Amino acid sequence: MDLIWKYSYKNHNEKKQILLDVVDKCNSETIDTLQSNGDLISKTDYYQDVSRPYMNILLNDLEDFRQHLLNYHCCSSLKVVGFWFQQYYKNDIHNWHFHASCNLSVVYFLELDSFKDSTEFFDITTRKCFQIEDVKEGDIIVFPSLIPHRSPKNKSEKRKSIISFNLNFGQVNMNLLPGGS
Repeated sequence: MDLIWKYSYKNHNEKKQILLDVVDKCNSETIDTLQSNGDLISKTDYYQDVSRPYMNILLNDLEDFRQHLLNYHCCSSLKVVGFWFQQYYKNDIHNWHFHASCNLSVVYFLELDSFKDSTEFFDITTRKCFQIEDVKEGDIIVFPSLIPHRSPKNKSEKRKSIISFNLNFGQVNMNLLPGGS
């Protein structure tokens, strides 16, 4: 069973600038806890209690993605339990963390210069770090929320922008399981 998988957002080229324009108008803040826990994120609305208009633009365009998640995880529904954007400029970093109180985490790479700047994961079994080598701008990665992960230091001169959200499963879809009805 693959725990981390990639989905290519088919309308990325069409929606990229629209989403960036909307994100640029959102209230945001800088997170600078580099000295205490190693985070430096130039722009995010993670801690903002604001509307997120980019959320509807993206989610309304991802019905096939949602359907795939429902079938893959044998569940009847998915609930979004958090939604935010982050923009990383040169040398920005989001240190190791995981997302509690949710089943899945989703990262959409709105701007990404190189897979080397993409999300890095820690395999608790092998005790090794790894990245999804073929991830590129326009891809969405999905993974169990309790896998330790981070955004490594952005070494690119170009900004990296992500839109991320968490999901919780509804009930098991018995029709998708052996002996279910």
